Amino acid sequence: MTKGTFEKVGDSDKKMFGPRKIIICGFPAKGQSHFTKLLKKLGLDEIPVVYVKNELSEKKMRDIAELPQGTGEGEDSTLPLAIIMSGFTENELKNLMAGYREAGFPPPFW
Repeated sequence: MTKGTFEKVGDSDKKMFGPRKIIICGFPAKGQSHFTKLLKKLGLDEIPVVYVKNELSEKKMRDIAELPQGTGEGEDSTLPLAIIMSGFTENELKNLMAGYREAGFPPPFW
């Protein structure tokens, strides 16, 4: 994927744009621990995760992406449910999306 354009996600270990990170909005604290277990099951638990709490909703994405691993963990968020990923391979992205659906989580904006 090149900066500023979208391409169909393929089936490869080609790394997508950005540093490895998962940014999650709208998860209650209880759901966060289930998501962490899913990441472990999928072998993606080394990827830093930031949970966006309500107070961060006005921050720029760049600033949120720079927050340390675990920010917002254990705090409820009433924001719309969204999962933002960067630095994933195409296969990791597909595996996470499939595992998320199979786990029965509510549908997010990806």
